[in-house]
Amino acid sequence: MRIVAWITILLLAAPAGALAWDGHDRLTRLALADVAWLDSLPPVLVTTRTDRVSEIRQDYAFPYKGERQGDQLAARLILERYAMEPDDGPDQELRVSWQQRFMGGYTGMSSRGYFHMYYPSWTVHFPLPATAMGAAPDRAALWCEAAKAALARGDTYWGLRYLACAMHYVEDLGQPYHATQTSTRFVVPTSPIAGTTKVTSNYHLAYEAWIARRVAEDALELGQALRGIDLEKFDDPADAVRRVARKAHEQSGQLFGACIEFFGDRFRQPVDVPATETDLARMEPAGPRDRMIAATRPALALTARAIRGFLEPLRPAIQFSVLEGARRPRP
Repeated sequence: MRIVAWITILLLAAPAGALAWDGHDRLTRLALADVAWLDSLPPVLVTTRTDRVSEIRQDYAFPYKGERQGDQLAARLILERYAMEPDDGPDQELRVSWQQRFMGGYTGMSSRGYFHMYYPSWTVHFPLPATAMGAAPDRAALWCEAAKAALARGDTYWGLRYLACAMHYVEDLGQPYHATQTSTRFVVPTSPIAGTTKVTSNYHLAYEAWIARRVAEDALELGQALRGIDLEKFDDPADAVRRVARKAHEQSGQLFGACIEFFGDRFRQPVDVPATETDLARMEPAGPRDRMIAATRPALALTARAIRGFLEPLRPAIQFSVLEGARRPRP
């Protein structure tokens, strides 16, 4: 046990990954597909951003993704299109906490890891297992407040875009790899820092890419796990992330074991081993595949319920803002 703890402590000096579910746009689209009230909203006018979101990278440019000022978009399309935005740069290269050293570092793409992960208190993580680590709950709250402010001043486009950013963190923490630091199954005794990091990352990325492909193909009924209208109820946005993270953490042991069984030992190497087309296309062995799916479906369903639960409290503000905007004369 001491050896495992020592290895895990050393592992923390290495940067962590910052990806979660691959394809936040598709995830959001399926999770909200049956939310009928979104379809009753008139189109939303695309506007120029006039506010400032604190605590993010201030040189982030908020680029548009295909639309232009003056265009009109469906509300659900804005939520889908910008659910990925927090991965595009606003959380990178920031220095706000000592915990960043243990959750991705301070530079490069991995520097967003601290903001996109959350290890619940009293789970197996170091250096302080009694202390929760990661800023994802705070990030969700930050963007949600920005969304409320935009909606209150009648800027529906930016209200929805900021809400999409807030939902991103709930989506991230529904992925068990984002709520769990590592596993003894991934430890490389001969290379406890770099090697164990590489092995964890190899299985993490292979799993995400494989699942994304299955969802895109509508295979194994994974997409159906995201559909529905039932939702989680939370006290506030930060509570949503914390609660989802704890449930995802509880699923991680089963999932990590199934990933190793399904993908085999090729990824258990202390170097980058990218998933090949063969890896992503494979459907056998069926037993480990079914165990991996059994762990994934509840995670996807939880994530989808959390997305809908995040949206519901803002429903009156969104409806009012959209309808008021539709009544205003176009410039």
